[in-house]
Amino acid sequence: MGKLADAIKQRRRRRQRPLGFGAAREEQRRTQLIAATGPLPEADVCLIGSVDDAAACGETALWGIPADGLDADARKAAAEAGAAFIVVSSTEADASKLLLEPGVDLVLRLDGEHGDEELAALATLRPALAVVPDPEFPLSVPAVAGLRRIVARIGAPLGAMLGEDVSDADLELLRDSGVAGPMLPPGAGAEDAAELARRLEALPERKRDERPDAPALVPQVGDPDDDELD
Repeated sequence: MGKLADAIKQRRRRRQRPLGFGAAREEQRRTQLIAATGPLPEADVCLIGSVDDAAACGETALWGIPADGLDADARKAAAEAGAAFIVVSSTEADASKLLLEPGVDLVLRLDGEHGDEELAALATLRPALAVVPDPEFPLSVPAVAGLRRIVARIGAPLGAMLGEDVSDADLELLRDSGVAGPMLPPGAGAEDAAELARRLEALPERKRDERPDAPALVPQVGDPDDDELD
């Protein structure tokens, strides 16, 4: 498990807060990583254009770069510089870009339409995150069903670009449909990241389906037996 996959797992882990006399209750907090396109220290994750922009991401944000134009040496250099992930398109013509350095996670960008069998095959690549085409807001029922189909077939949390008009209802639906990495629109700044964090923390807690035959919607990253994940 790389740093991105571990961060997703830790963010989704339920945190217990003592109440006294041995009792505890779950502490309200956001369960998603805030992603930015470009260096933004206030985000949890930054997708940057090159290794040269890494320093501008700050000391805490995880960063990664697209595989476009990177050969094996460049991917190795990115890993040595601290890249947490490499983004590879699902339609990439050069499959060697899937050969990543140890500890570097694969983020799979889903370009175009993919049927259930193809998504299941892409799942065998074990991406830490699958980025879906930009949704339209407000979300429609078919759009929500589409997200849930993808997350059920590919077996990985999703990343999705947010629109400027995204509502709290949209944020809740994205979270409940497997989006672990909501992405700020290009050009977003520190105030935008802080405002999104506030809105995500204020969302109602995701309801668990207590039916014994209910399938798990959001895949768990890492240990499938860890029952502390949301």
